Amino acid sequence: AFSQTSMQVFPNPIVNGSSLQVQYQLKEAGPIELDILDSRGNQIQNRRVSGYNGSNRLQIQAPQTSGLYFIRLTTGQEIQTRKVIVN
Repeated sequence: AFSQTSMQVFPNPIVNGSSLQVQYQLKEAGPIELDILDSRGNQIQNRRVSGYNGSNRLQIQAPQTSGLYFIRLTTGQEIQTRKVIVN
């Protein structure tokens, strides 16, 4: 489960093809799933990793095409989503 601290995605906006950082806090260790969705909700990328209790950070490749995207982080029954603009 996520802690009170929200998921952060930076930099935002980002240049296409650059590295994007996703930072989040977990109350307990467990599997997480990170998806990048386009503005129509189509999955562009999917990544499954083990999250650790406390602060976690993932680095992912930003999409190559400019536009509005959504970063969705899922753990257990909780989902957090953030918008990202790719220039």
